[in-house]
Amino acid sequence: MIEGEIHEQIERFLSGAMSDVEMKQFQKEMIGNSALQEEVALYQSINFHLNEDVEDDTISDNSEYNRKLKEYIGSEQGEKIQAILLEEKYKYHNGLSQNKSSKRIFYYVASTAAAVVFVISFFFLKYSEKDLYADYYKIEELPSFTSRSGKSSLLTSAKSNFRNKQFDKSLSDFNEYIEKDAEGVDPLIYIYTGLIYSEKNELEKAIEQLTLLENSDNIDNTRAFWYKVLVYLKFDKKVEAKEMLSFILKDPNNYKYKEAKEILEKL
Repeated sequence: MIEGEIHEQIERFLSGAMSDVEMKQFQKEMIGNSALQEEVALYQSINFHLNEDVEDDTISDNSEYNRKLKEYIGSEQGEKIQAILLEEKYKYHNGLSQNKSSKRIFYYVASTAAAVVFVISFFFLKYSEKDLYADYYKIEELPSFTSRSGKSSLLTSAKSNFRNKQFDKSLSDFNEYIEKDAEGVDPLIYIYTGLIYSEKNELEKAIEQLTLLENSDNIDNTRAFWYKVLVYLKFDKKVEAKEMLSFILKDPNNYKYKEAKEILEKL
């Protein structure tokens, strides 16, 4: 298909004007044509966000992104883009713009509008704290250690119960191990006990456990900052999470320095 025919087909496809045979043929063409898929997605996106028939209540106020998008569409600049787009769309679909350059104007404006939507989303679509927690908490990164006192069975049981989300049993095992081997306890254990209290929705106890690691002389004690960040994110404590992130970013050698920068940019 040549350019004009493609756009006509897209319009007919999205408006439901195709016959069943035409619909199946068009869908078949889309399967192996990524450029056509992108063109359809662009057209559909513009129709949704900047079409004169979109009612205000179709744009939900449930997210910061949608609120900012709605504000922009209602702004003077947004209304100008809508007016240009709708005028070109009218000309295009009513045969008033027959030359190739006019058709490109319509799609240039559409692309500009799509870019506006992207820019708004980039600046205003913030991650929620819980989303960040889910993205950055990785159970496979938890520390591994062995008992120096021969009580390895307790540690094995504690870690196994933790991974199986048997948090009460895991905490009991860790506490028993700590009581029996107080002098030889690896402070990294407090990462586990801190996360267990976090899973039990006991924020203060979770932070207390991680502080035990932070105040230890363990070479990896800066891991405490990272896991405090994760716990604060889980509890929607943005201010506290940012404070911990600032501690991590004081030294590029701190645990999860790169990830800390990423999270701070997303908050």
